[in-house]
Order: sequence, then structure tokens, then C-alpha cells
Amino acid sequence: MSAFGKITGTQTAATPAMSALTRWRVSILLDSDLEHRIAAKVESGRYRSPIEVIQEGLDLLDARDSTTQTPPAQNEDSISEIFARMGQEIPMEEWSKVPTDLSKNLDHYLYGSPKASE
Repeated sequence: MSAFGKITGTQTAATPAMSALTRWRVSILLDSDLEHRIAAKVESGRYRSPIEVIQEGLDLLDARDSTTQTPPAQNEDSISEIFARMGQEIPMEEWSKVPTDLSKNLDHYLYGSPKASE
């Protein structure tokens, strides 16, 4: 038996009209925290059974997954293309003001630290 449960029955059709849909009888071992959380939901009166609590949780996960797993848009520019385009928008006279040792002495220019030795 796995940590998540075991199949204790056989596959059966949910109803004769829905023979493509199947139902499994599964035993799931829950830790005491999950068991108490599910019981509290049922005891609140909002749910009639633990199955309804689990179904609601799965429905919420499905909804979240369907909205967050959108495929990436086609033909998006790479980050290097975006930076290159931004760089082209800056006039050359502004680029000439950037110190030639900026990467080596970034802390000096940002925070006033001593410059790195040449």
C-alpha cells in the first residue's frame, strides 16, 4: 500500500448511461490534521460528506490550474531583444556619460564605496 492509499475494489461504471466514466473505490490514509480539517468542514453544515469537501478542493485546484497554466504567447521578444530595444531609445550622448568602469565599480557609483583597484 502506498502512502496515499490503495485500490480496494474494481472499476465499475458510474451509471449505465455513463459507461465511459468510471468510479474507483479507494482507501486514503489521512494524517490527523487533514482528517480533523475535513471533519470540521462537514460539521460546519456546508458540506454533507467528506467526499463533498474533497470534491470542492479538487474543483478549486482545477479552476486554479486552468487559469495559471496558459501557454506562453507566441513570438514574444527575448529579454535580450527587449534590452537592446530599450538601449536604442537612449540617445548616444547619454550613453557617453556612463562610466567605463561601471560594472567593476558599481558599489562606488551606487553607494560611494572606494573604487576597486585598477
